[in-house]
Amino acid sequence: MSELTEHQKANQAFWDDLVDIHAAQDGDGEGYRVRKFLDGECILDPLIRSEIGDIEGKSLLHLQCHFGLDSLSLARLGATITGVDFSPNGIAAARKLSDDSGVPGRFIEGLIEDVPSLIDEQFDMVFTSWGAIIWLADLGAWTAAIDHALKPGGVFYIADAHPLLLAFDDEAEPGGGADPSHGAGAVGGQAVPGYDEELGKPSDTETFVAIKAHVDNWRWKGVPFYLRTGKRLPERVTEIVVQFRCIPHSIFAGRGAKTLPNRLVIGIQPEENIQFSLMAKVPGLDREGLRLRQVPLDVTMPHALSDKVRRIAYERLLLDLIEGDQTLFVRRDEAEARWEWIDAIRASWEEGGEQPKTYTSGSWGPSAAIALTERDGVSWHDE
Repeated sequence: MSELTEHQKANQAFWDDLVDIHAAQDGDGEGYRVRKFLDGECILDPLIRSEIGDIEGKSLLHLQCHFGLDSLSLARLGATITGVDFSPNGIAAARKLSDDSGVPGRFIEGLIEDVPSLIDEQFDMVFTSWGAIIWLADLGAWTAAIDHALKPGGVFYIADAHPLLLAFDDEAEPGGGADPSHGAGAVGGQAVPGYDEELGKPSDTETFVAIKAHVDNWRWKGVPFYLRTGKRLPERVTEIVVQFRCIPHSIFAGRGAKTLPNRLVIGIQPEENIQFSLMAKVPGLDREGLRLRQVPLDVTMPHALSDKVRRIAYERLLLDLIEGDQTLFVRRDEAEARWEWIDAIRASWEEGGEQPKTYTSGSWGPSAAIALTERDGVSWHDE
């Protein structure tokens, strides 16, 4: 292995110390779940497992493999695994885990930049995940190693997130899991207890969900639907946001103008409102380039109907129930179709070993919900 820089020596010592901690984590749904892996379960992150496809019979190089848990989980799916890491403790633990589990894998100690001199063969897939690239001082050497190791037509797979995302959820790590309920926090400037604290005992009741869905027909092909709901969020709000596609080209691009997608926001609670945001030219002589700005057009329903008494949703529905008015109620077959869809999602979570994430009261949910949209280049409407 090449001589380590001072940065690399400190980093190596840090990861050497973490190996014993991570390799000893046997919790149900927390940390690295080593015991579940040794019991024969696939503990690979559900996101990775859903995206990586069929790797049966394929050769796979895992860069920054730590103590080999993900590497051997991939091997359990049928791949021939080679793992590389610069932590001697990590490589030793990976080899021991391979022996203890009976899952074959080859593990090599070395720096990423040493891969071209350490490994002559090429692979069907090069893999790395969660908290890998933030530790690298030279991304050029990293990409050169990937280029060297990947077969023509091979796949480079990376699952990662901005390190700031973990600041929103102290108890959740990528690939790990935690209590599905909201923890203690603050809403509206007031301290509030967590769900378990209020209940007085541990609970596995979900209090938040975020989903990306598609409608399987020609009209909505390729259009993602992001759905999010939860308890103890920063505010009580119900709205529908329609974000239009960006135009493929801008006639003003040559003048320095930048465009944003138009957006329609239909507010339902606490106030009924319709807002349409579109791009407009900023007035001026344009001597420093043409500038565009997103301008909102509002239809303020509360002002238009300020003379009417407003009722909360449950109050209105309960009164309709008493009076036998079914106008605002869904039909039975519609309700059954909803539950059929939801039950299928829950079954998929259980089958894939999906572990819920905890979140802090007063936040917009766990960091995984943010990553759900950000990796598609869009964001939740939290304004």
